[in-house]
Amino acid sequence: LLDGEGDVPAITIYDPSGQILEVQHFRLGLAQGLHLKYYPSGKIHYRVNYLKGKKEGNEEYFHEEGGAAGGGKFKQGLPVG
Repeated sequence: LLDGEGDVPAITIYDPSGQILEVQHFRLGLAQGLHLKYYPSGKIHYRVNYLKGKKEGNEEYFHEEGGAAGGGKFKQGLPVG
């Protein structure tokens, strides 16, 4: 079971140079908290929150140069709107 401890994510993916590309928290095997993806430059590419394994709140994609690239809203894992 994937299970992070406190603020330590259960999954951290690095590129060959050691730059963080992705971070995801899990609790007892279910996605819980922030899921973040980064461009190799270190700028944020994607962000969504999970609650008990389901997307909850805003899902956001970003351009590497800055600014929103798209997204959506979720409630208990289902798209809203």
